[in-house]
Amino acid sequence: MQAVRWKLEIKNAVLIAVASLIAAIGLWVFVTPGQFAPSGVDGIAAMLQELMRGAGMDIRAGYFSTLLNIPLLVAAWFVLKKRYVLYTLAYMLLLFAYTTVFGWIDLPVYPVTSETTRLLAAVMGGIAQGLTGLMLRVGGSAGGVDVIACMIQKKRQSDNVERIIAILSYIISAFSFFVWKGDVNAVIYSFIAIYICERTTAALLRDSRKAVKFEIIVCKEQADCIKDMIVYEMKRSATVINAKGIFLGEEKELILCLVHYRQFSEFLMKISEYPCVFLTYSEVLGIRGNFDWVLEYERPEDVTMREQRLQKRDMLFEEQQKE
Repeated sequence: MQAVRWKLEIKNAVLIAVASLIAAIGLWVFVTPGQFAPSGVDGIAAMLQELMRGAGMDIRAGYFSTLLNIPLLVAAWFVLKKRYVLYTLAYMLLLFAYTTVFGWIDLPVYPVTSETTRLLAAVMGGIAQGLTGLMLRVGGSAGGVDVIACMIQKKRQSDNVERIIAILSYIISAFSFFVWKGDVNAVIYSFIAIYICERTTAALLRDSRKAVKFEIIVCKEQADCIKDMIVYEMKRSATVINAKGIFLGEEKELILCLVHYRQFSEFLMKISEYPCVFLTYSEVLGIRGNFDWVLEYERPEDVTMREQRLQKRDMLFEEQQKE
């Protein structure tokens, strides 16, 4: 158990290092030359860097981002899990270290020579910042408004935290209009970067193993036939729950089944062959474990029983047609 724990911590450390490196590259290569503010505290840091540059001082955004996050992390230490705070602190320190090293080696930046290239910088900057969703994977965050969101969620779980974060991010970015001396495009590109950041994070957190969940309500007489169809034709497994109709009190079965997207149309076509079936289906964002069914052994009596059930299904269907 201890060895597994150490492997997990090493994996998390690598992900934190990668996430902070991606964020640092995004800030240095795309955000700074693009002259727009990304979301949250990084947006404030980018605007402070621009103000200091106008005053003749070259103070990097990484310094401001670290300083702004320290009081938030101190407050979070007493509210949230210590592991969350430590992971976020590690991210912030690495972000600061990366941006400092970039300044020493004078890392090249994306050449912003037109509004088109500036737009591309906003897109790439938003993607880079959105990829810091890796921090959420390990149980930390990229700091800033994410820390505020977690503290709000801890105290007021019924609040729409995502909406609060979005509003805060857009308000912060709106101030870039004044920092970049009335440049409306700076605000527009900031909003674009925020939107792309949110979409990238959502895509990153969404499990790649998406599926469709079917909830099938069927009478007892047809339930076995549908189970056979799911197992032997769709090569899936399912869960069966006893149910009862509220109006007539008839005994029913509720079959819960997950299928791949590529099987969606085929499953609907096959289920339509069965009369007296009511079903709903919805998208599943992600799954853990295995929902594939593999036939290893099949007895002769299983084949006979399945054929009998199919014949029974056909008889029921013919009776339904006559009615």
